[in-house]
Amino acid sequence: MGEAALSKLDESGIVYIGAEVTGGDILVGKVTPKGETQLTPEEKLLRAIFGEKASDVKDSSLRVPNGVSGTVIDVQVFTRDGVEKDKRALEIEEMQLKQAKKDLSEELQILEAGLFSRIRAVLVSAALKLRSSTNCRATAGWNSV
Repeated sequence: MGEAALSKLDESGIVYIGAEVTGGDILVGKVTPKGETQLTPEEKLLRAIFGEKASDVKDSSLRVPNGVSGTVIDVQVFTRDGVEKDKRALEIEEMQLKQAKKDLSEELQILEAGLFSRIRAVLVSAALKLRSSTNCRATAGWNSV
């Protein structure tokens, strides 16, 4: 893979949020080992001398389908339980926790405002009823004077 193909990926091999992508661009960089092939003794010797172990992997990256282009607006990293998370997965998890806390705080503020509004309405209504009944009693006695 060339440098241009990897330019939109972070150190974990995942595309950056905000990256402009087009058909064929890599979203998630991944390599998988090729199946074990039977090598002749000469090939084994050459590989041992020159260290051509990198040729035993194939590119299995997730790419943008042809004809599709756009801007990356979200990245989600899924990990299995018990598997150590990499730096990017931890960053994304931390961002999601902060967003969830912010959403919860905003929801609590909305609920509190609604509750206080209803309590205020009940108290104002009760005060008006009390005032009107007090005024009626006070004025009713004036006619007898």
